[in-house]
Amino acid sequence: MNEKPFEDKQFKDLDSIALFMQAINESKKMNGILDYGAIFLMTVYSVDGSHLNIENIEYPQKGLLLKLPNTEQGYEIPENISKDLKDLIYKAPKAETS
Repeated sequence: MNEKPFEDKQFKDLDSIALFMQAINESKKMNGILDYGAIFLMTVYSVDGSHLNIENIEYPQKGLLLKLPNTEQGYEIPENISKDLKDLIYKAPKAETS
């Protein structure tokens, strides 16, 4: 990727955290060994140390979840949760008010 979608982003509100946890809890184990390329590094600090891949695309997608340290085993995130995550991750930050 030539241009990063953002430099750094953190989610600390309960609704966002609940959505990430839903993605982790509802993901389904994929068959086979993964061979993939990451769009950018995104770390979800959770009990199991999971990583997510969600693209900023308009068509439906299933997100990818990795539970470290095993990066060869992937888990699919359902389309509806992937869409909500994409909307959350890529939405423009709210303007700061003083």
